[in-house]
Amino acid sequence: MPLHEPEQRPPGSLDHDLVEAISRRSDEVWTTLRERRGGRFHSFVPSDLHSAHEALLEVRERGDSFLELGAGAGAVTIVADLLGFDATGVEIEPWLVESAEVLAEEFDSEARFVEGSFLPHDFDPQQFADGDFHVTYDDSSSAFDGAGFDIEDFDVVYAFPWPEEEELFDALIRGWARPDACYLAYCAGSGVSMREARPGSR
Repeated sequence: MPLHEPEQRPPGSLDHDLVEAISRRSDEVWTTLRERRGGRFHSFVPSDLHSAHEALLEVRERGDSFLELGAGAGAVTIVADLLGFDATGVEIEPWLVESAEVLAEEFDSEARFVEGSFLPHDFDPQQFADGDFHVTYDDSSSAFDGAGFDIEDFDVVYAFPWPEEEELFDALIRGWARPDACYLAYCAGSGVSMREARPGSR
């Protein structure tokens, strides 16, 4: 019997085929983005949505609010919303914000997407720059300026840092997330790891 049959799914989980459908539609957004950029390198890389879904299930009882730093096409934020989180995604690329909103509507999701940098205006990323490689820093306005919320307002924070920027993300979470928040960090090689924003604070 397939693992995605209802009786085989963990309580509260989404149907495997639904997650797969969201993932496929998200992949189409990334394909379009590459085409729009003439095949040039871009720093937007999607998480594995099934891994993200499993991780979100594990932390569902940790709280009701979810924030994705760098939401891309919006798939993870949409899945979080469909699992019952009050879900918000922050994304710097305007076209991706628009695409995420379309995707959310397609899957009857009330996930919200906010355009702008996920770095607070008083966070200095340059101390973490390696000189040769960085993708997060830019001159865009912080999405939190005037948004009516901050990183510290969320129970669960999700991000997919590049390997060279893990220290930056860890510092961002330690300094700006609520002490008892749960930080989910995705790594392409090992999946999603769950961390406390400030270990020992619970």
